[in-house]
Amino acid sequence: MFERKGLFLIPSEAIDEDSLMELVLEAGADDVKPAGGKFEVTCNPDIFTNVADALERAGIEPDVKQVTRIPTSTVDLDAETGRKVLKTHGTTRRPRRRAKCLVELQHPRRGRWPRSKRRRDAAPL
Repeated sequence: MFERKGLFLIPSEAIDEDSLMELVLEAGADDVKPAGGKFEVTCNPDIFTNVADALERAGIEPDVKQVTRIPTSTVDLDAETGRKVLKTHGTTRRPRRRAKCLVELQHPRRGRWPRSKRRRDAAPL
């Protein structure tokens, strides 16, 4: 369902696609894709530092530089099916979580789920 990958988002103004592809593929990256005015570079987590060092040597500062889990498959949903999915997950009663789910549905690689917090009324361990 998810793959652990190194992820870099590089502004398209920083470098052209061909030069970026040559640079990161030599460092061992897996793929370079244009994504909304940026380039998305993915790599194996084991060589994450190699790719980061290559970008640094070239003077390119990525907007995002992290090891994350990337979905192996995604599904586009219409509004009605999206509501059903959110309702199934019980998030329709929690506005903040619902908003976070909508962002995740639209942009699966952006953001992280908030860490769970212990409830005040929970019994002490």
